[in-house]
Amino acid sequence: MSDKQSNTDFLVVERCSSQFAAHALVALLADYGIKANVSDAGPYVLSGMVQSSQLGRGKPVFPVLVPASQFELARLTIQDARADASVLDWEQVDLGERTDRVPLTNVPSHTPLWLQGVAIAGLILLGLTVVGVIIMFVVWS
Repeated sequence: MSDKQSNTDFLVVERCSSQFAAHALVALLADYGIKANVSDAGPYVLSGMVQSSQLGRGKPVFPVLVPASQFELARLTIQDARADASVLDWEQVDLGERTDRVPLTNVPSHTPLWLQGVAIAGLILLGLTVVGVIIMFVVWS
């Protein structure tokens, strides 16, 4: 290959639905020594030429390009990465200790302010009644 490659030396290895996903795929391939890039043409809209199983029609697509000589390696690398990501052994995942103490019920953890006000008013009335009874008992005895 020459130092200056033509556009025909690159193949689309994957079509991503977001620019973030496309650049994440480029980073993954770079970790395995595969030089990839996102098409500098920006997102384009799928037409009838592209199979609908790849992405829906009318949605923006960000193609990830790789050199033709590394196409098969890139395709296998993406396939292996997807297989590795889909298998997760939850026994090996450390979820840590639960730090919050929020109850897992629908009952609020605190008493509403209006209910506190009603309770205080009731206690005051009860207290005044008791004081009134004591005063009446002392006065009449």
